[in-house]
Amino acid sequence: MNKLWVLFLSIAAFSYTSCKTNAHRVDKENVNTKQFNEASFNPYFSALGTEPFWNVQMDDMFIVYTTPENKMEIFVINENSRLVNKENQTISATNANHKIDLVVTKGACSDGMSDQIFTHQINLQIQGKWINTQQKGCGKFVVAKSLVGKWELSALNDDEIAANKYLKTPYIEFNENNFSVVGNTSCNGFSGLVTLNENEMNFSKVAVTKMMCVHDNIESSFLKEFNTITNYKLNGGVLELYANTLLKMKFNKVK
Repeated sequence: MNKLWVLFLSIAAFSYTSCKTNAHRVDKENVNTKQFNEASFNPYFSALGTEPFWNVQMDDMFIVYTTPENKMEIFVINENSRLVNKENQTISATNANHKIDLVVTKGACSDGMSDQIFTHQINLQIQGKWINTQQKGCGKFVVAKSLVGKWELSALNDDEIAANKYLKTPYIEFNENNFSVVGNTSCNGFSGLVTLNENEMNFSKVAVTKMMCVHDNIESSFLKEFNTITNYKLNGGVLELYANTLLKMKFNKVK
């Protein structure tokens, strides 16, 4: 069974890689004017099911539905139907031939195939010309492509941080494949876990190295604010971290 699961993931990955070609076909028929672009597709929520296998990726504008048979449908999310932090919510989206409804419910969920524990239970329904199906599965928020990479600190509270001001530039780096983060405080390195839920962001299990800091640094202030973060905003190449409504830290994307 595990081999079948690996095979499905491989097929799903191939399907997504080729979705740009399929997307143009779908979009030309779509009654909506929004155009799908693979390069700018920025999924922050992922869901999957087994028996039969299926996969869903979702960002603010599109839902991409894939099966192992290389069948793919790209849907435009209806206005006022964006996934937010609620206990139970239905996301609706359409294309020229089908409608998809995703009922997303907070609660632990297991796919029965791996050791992963998902944070949401999924009920999926597609109705239309060629596909009519109802499926159950599991979902979770994922690290969006726009967040992945290295971010250097540019402001701490109200103080601007000039580039190369410190011997070691404070930074944070998000991993694409899991919810781990690494970084530097301007002296010691650190690692930890990040939890994402729509625009919420929390750090946990933060471990810091114990090197003596003899050069000028802001380590204590950095860690104090870092541990208070509750949510974030992305403004182009600027990452803003907040403690509730208070802006605490700003970072610039470097890679």
